[in-house]
Amino acid sequence: MIYPELFISFKRVIKIGILVAGICSFNQKVCAQSESSIWNLKMKEVIKSTATKQPLVTGGSLTTSAAIFGTSMVIMAFEVSAKKERGNSKKKYLDSLIKNLRSSVDTLMHFADQDIKVFNRFLASMKLPRNTEAEKRHRDSIYYEALKEATVLPVNIAKSINQVLWATQAGSSICSSQIISDLGLGSLILKSSLNGILLIAQGNIQLLKKDDKYFFDKERKMLLMESETSERKIKEAVKTSMKIQEY
Repeated sequence: MIYPELFISFKRVIKIGILVAGICSFNQKVCAQSESSIWNLKMKEVIKSTATKQPLVTGGSLTTSAAIFGTSMVIMAFEVSAKKERGNSKKKYLDSLIKNLRSSVDTLMHFADQDIKVFNRFLASMKLPRNTEAEKRHRDSIYYEALKEATVLPVNIAKSINQVLWATQAGSSICSSQIISDLGLGSLILKSSLNGILLIAQGNIQLLKKDDKYFFDKERKMLLMESETSERKIKEAVKTSMKIQEY
């Protein structure tokens, strides 16, 4: 004999099992995506993973990626310029800048991946239990370390972008006039990226304790000043080469 109640319960068990399996599969996919490299994703996947209420790609990672594209524009401009020089001291200098810039690209690519991992650790720290005093102390300690990590990384990213901006201005005066507009474009992308990553850092700095807040805010302001000096010199070189008043 088949009892209707048991049959209904059995159907519910099956439905629950399917639902749980689906949730586990989804969570595994999310974890895999968040822990894998952003550079393994196609451009459409990056956009789709960002433009959502539950993004898998962070703003810091995207901003760092933009800086990499800007750096690539500068490398291209220096490569073309170096080819025109053919063996003189200018070519050797441009080649040395290109080598340093390619190293900066590798560093920034690593940072773009790290930002996603750091952000995930920060989110995880906020979800730790706080039911007892011991749990609260543990949670607060882990949270603050994650917050500091989420502040240190964008500051380090900004330092790397500043190194790229310095190299850009160092070679801007010998960049070919035929390609210098691309160097100017790259520098604009870089400066915007630096402003963006420091804005992210500033949001975290506001949550830090007094001494840490003072230290990191001082770093942020110094990085902004350095970037503005490089930007000004690059603009002068571009305007002189292109014979234009402003851009």
